[in-house]
Amino acid sequence: SLVNGGTDASNAGDARYNLNLGRLATKDYVDDLDWSGLPLGIDNGGTGQTSEDGYTDSVLHLGLLAYESFVNDDDWLGEDLSLVNGGTDASNAGDARYNLNLGRLATKDY
Repeated sequence: SLVNGGTDASNAGDARYNLNLGRLATKDYVDDLDWSGLPLGIDNGGTGQTSEDGYTDSVLHLGLLAYESFVNDDDWLGEDLSLVNGGTDASNAGDARYNLNLGRLATKDY
């Protein structure tokens, strides 16, 4: 019984019913087909918007790079990317090799 910590059911469907669980209880994620109601607020993991408009950009503080599929040298204006952030902390190949502690053989093909 529910009073004794059980589900008062002999199958999963009846157990969910007895526990007053809704259809989302068996979902691993919620998509647009499952959602109804007001737009989900940013505090709850949403954008608070109903469409892709300029307001969403400002609410989420998106920059121009948010819309790019890749970044190249023309997009980069900052300092050398540090090793801990996936860069080489260098502006040229020699310094990069030095920062990565590579020896002379790193540039040899034979």
